[in-house]
Amino acid sequence: MKRCLVFLQAPEQAAAALGMAARLVSTLGVQGVDVVALRPEPKAGTLPITSETTFLYEEQQRSRIAALHAQFCLWLQTEYQEDQAQLEATAVTWEETEGAAQDILPDRARRADLIIAAMNPVSAQETDVQALNALVFYAACPVLLVPSGWDGPCGQSVLVAWAESAAAHRVLDAASPFLEKAHRVSSLIAVGENLPSSLAHTSITHLPLPLSEQNTADVVTVEAQKRKADLVILAMDLSFTNQSVKTNPIAGLMAHGITPILLYSPPANQTHTA
Repeated sequence: MKRCLVFLQAPEQAAAALGMAARLVSTLGVQGVDVVALRPEPKAGTLPITSETTFLYEEQQRSRIAALHAQFCLWLQTEYQEDQAQLEATAVTWEETEGAAQDILPDRARRADLIIAAMNPVSAQETDVQALNALVFYAACPVLLVPSGWDGPCGQSVLVAWAESAAAHRVLDAASPFLEKAHRVSSLIAVGENLPSSLAHTSITHLPLPLSEQNTADVVTVEAQKRKADLVILAMDLSFTNQSVKTNPIAGLMAHGITPILLYSPPANQTHTA
C-alpha cells in the first residue's frame, strides 16, 4: 500500500481520519497521503436562492474549510514532532475542492490504493449519507471508514466477513497489509461458502444465512465485539444494495460505530454480471 486519500467533510470527523492516516504511515509504510477537503455545492431546492442566502452559505463553507485546514496543519505539526523522520519520507498534499462527492472522488482516487474517511452514524445528516454513497459506490477504490472519534488501534485484531465475489477478492487484496501484521484474524462466512487459501488458517465461524441478507450488520457487530476486533473487513459484493448505504450492512455497522470498516464496491456505472 503506497498511497492513501484522506477525504474530509466535517471538522468533527477530521481528527479520526487524519489520525488513521498517520497510523498507516507508521505501521504499513504508506508513502503518500493526499488530503481532500470537499466543499459541497448547495443542494437545489433546499433554500431560496437570494443574495443573502448565497452569502450565508459561502460564509459557512469558508468557516468549515478553514476549520478543516487548521486541523490539517495541527496534525502535520504534531506528527512531525512525534515521528519526524517517518513523515518527512511521506509525500503529503492538501486540496480544497468544490462539487459533488460522487464527481470529485473517482478522479482523486485514481492515484490511491485506499481512501480513508471518518463518518458519523449515517442517519445523522443527509450530507453524510451522500458522501458515504459516493465513497462506497463511485470511488472505485477500497475504502476504510473510521467512526468519528476513533483513536484506537486498527488491524491488530481483524474480523473478515466473507461472501465469495470478485469484489470480495478486491477487498482482500487491499487488506493484505493489515492481515500480514495482524495479531489475530477471524473469519465469518455463510454455510456452503469456501474461504480463499489466504484465510484458511483463521478462526472460522459459519453462519446459516448468506451474509448479504439483512442480519449482516447485527451478526458482524456481535462477532466483532465478541472477538474484540479493531478492524472489520467486509469482503463481499455490495452492489445488491442498489447504490444506497441505507439498504445495506454499512448503515447498521456505522450506526453501531464500534470499529473501522474496510470495504469495496465496483463503480456504480459498471455493469454487474451474475
